[in-house]
Amino acid sequence: MNPTVLITSVGTASAINVLKALRRQTELLVSIVAVDADPSAAGLYLTDRRHVVPDAHAADYIPRLTSLLRSEHVDVLIPIHSGEIEIIARHRSILERAGARMLLSEPSVIALCNDKARLARVAGEAGIRTPRVFSLAELENLPESRFPLFSKPQMGSSSRGAAQVKNRIDLEYFRMRNPDYLFQDFVDGPE
Repeated sequence: MNPTVLITSVGTASAINVLKALRRQTELLVSIVAVDADPSAAGLYLTDRRHVVPDAHAADYIPRLTSLLRSEHVDVLIPIHSGEIEIIARHRSILERAGARMLLSEPSVIALCNDKARLARVAGEAGIRTPRVFSLAELENLPESRFPLFSKPQMGSSSRGAAQVKNRIDLEYFRMRNPDYLFQDFVDGPE
């Protein structure tokens, strides 16, 4: 079998890593199709075939993706960016009818994972240790000894907007600029 694999969001570092891994493996002769909304995305030029598609939130994204799955005879779809994974999961049956298989969780699980504050709460309730997420009330009275903190958008991916909060001045700055951010204990060490 020589499968055709379609990879989305090929402008991201994660997609480039997937592309490289598929090229390095020697068990299958894989044909790689890449798609991205940005015509200058680097990964478009590292594959066998490439297509520019609408943004994942656009009304014509799923129809365009479905058409490409059929015309390119895609066997496996690998969505990369968290913003599109939930959308693709919600339209899974349509995409699978176009011939592509994919490994995706249910949309509700993906939505949970995309909401960092909710995921931390659910993980804590399940007994999984995670860095503590501070409530707004706790942030108001946080002693200097609790710094540094770690700040990130409640919804987002690729570590965009993530930052260390070194002191109360940083905290106030981040809270003012980013009201949707969450703040948690800073954990130092290798990831």
